[in-house]
Amino acid sequence: MIPYILVFIGGTVGTLLRILLGSVPGHFEFPWVTFVINITGAALLGALYGLTSRFFVSTSASAQMRLLLGTGLLGGYTTYSTLAIGTDGLLLGDRLLLGAAYAIPTVALGIMSAFIAERACRTRTVPAARA
Repeated sequence: MIPYILVFIGGTVGTLLRILLGSVPGHFEFPWVTFVINITGAALLGALYGLTSRFFVSTSASAQMRLLLGTGLLGGYTTYSTLAIGTDGLLLGDRLLLGAAYAIPTVALGIMSAFIAERACRTRTVPAARA
């Protein structure tokens, strides 16, 4: 039951953060808020995986941190569905170039930022405890 509670708590907080950031006033043709949320979320997720791999010898503690902060908090914070519907809206509005300029860099930069953050935070791996 604990894993579900961790994901629920983290997801609630992450979703609230995304809603708060999404309510920033201003109308932009490019969906900057979702773009920034998804890139920062990917970087934070990469950092989380790097740090938990480096500092948590216990796989149980690492798994719980990943559930709470990764699946929960950052899963609620980032939003693939908003990326998809935002891209769809741009494409249906005949703004093909803007739609591509939103979707492609979001995915590419998300992958790159997660990779770089994980590698930066995992400068060395802590050896597993021996039985």
